[in-house]
Amino acid sequence: MDFTTKLSKDKGTPLFDIASYRRLVGKLLYLTTTRHDLSFATHQLSQFLSAPTDLHEKALHRVLRYIKASPGQVDGVLNIMRSCLKAKTIRRFIYTSTAGTVAIQPPPPLPEYDESFWTDVDFCYAEKMPGWSYLVAKTKAEKAAWEFAKENGINLVTVHLSLVVGPFLTFKAFQYRLRIGFDHNIIGNIVGNEALYKMIATGQAVHLEDACSAHIFLFEHPEANGRYICSNHSFTIVDLAKALSQKYPEYNVPTKFESIDESLKAISCSSKKLLDLGFTFKFESTKYDVGDLYAEAFEFCREKGIMPQP
Repeated sequence: MDFTTKLSKDKGTPLFDIASYRRLVGKLLYLTTTRHDLSFATHQLSQFLSAPTDLHEKALHRVLRYIKASPGQVDGVLNIMRSCLKAKTIRRFIYTSTAGTVAIQPPPPLPEYDESFWTDVDFCYAEKMPGWSYLVAKTKAEKAAWEFAKENGINLVTVHLSLVVGPFLTFKAFQYRLRIGFDHNIIGNIVGNEALYKMIATGQAVHLEDACSAHIFLFEHPEANGRYICSNHSFTIVDLAKALSQKYPEYNVPTKFESIDESLKAISCSSKKLLDLGFTFKFESTKYDVGDLYAEAFEFCREKGIMPQP
């Protein structure tokens, strides 16, 4: 689907199976977290969720064919690295990875993980937890990148971000998430989706501004080398619920969960290596709690008129 494609709500035959269209567009939205080339098409298709037609479905199928023919995570990063190698002008390659390539391990979980850990791919294949294919793809891609960098003398630095929270630019995509179901955002998950409680029982986060600053810092610092975790907020679902309950009492966010042990401890992804190099977080956990980070995203939604009503 190219940028000249014009879709309209007034043309085409209404679909009989609307649920299938919505389900596929929802999967595309999930892919846009790592496939930014799909953002435009996904935004276009998401505008017709209420009454899709056969023309919208045809456009959706073109996107699916494009995905099938395009390279995956491993080929994608290696193609970029090959181009950098040919250019002979790239002094450092910064690869945005994720804490998901570090901290996914068989139980019991450790209280803290650092850059020496690698996500257990076999465990992901066996458990097939939510997002497992993303975790496997990112882990394999990073390992392939390190192997290629070693073989070709590329100065590679990887940045391992935890959940990035804060204001955002592509609010249309977020608007789509809110429109197809309030349970697709954090407040909704806590309020009414008990099946997801264990999945978000513990988490780590970093503010968008700190995530961007870390990339610039590591690109410019002459001694930067290897893997760097960028994460400075560790929390449990109880911590998050209490923070959001105080900030948004109108949503009646529960702070007790039958399936969650209240003595549950947060699991940390340590940024000590990054801090030891001289980086400082603007949104330090001693000054801002995780609720403060989420509040920026929610206030942005309110500003744009896309925050669901309580």
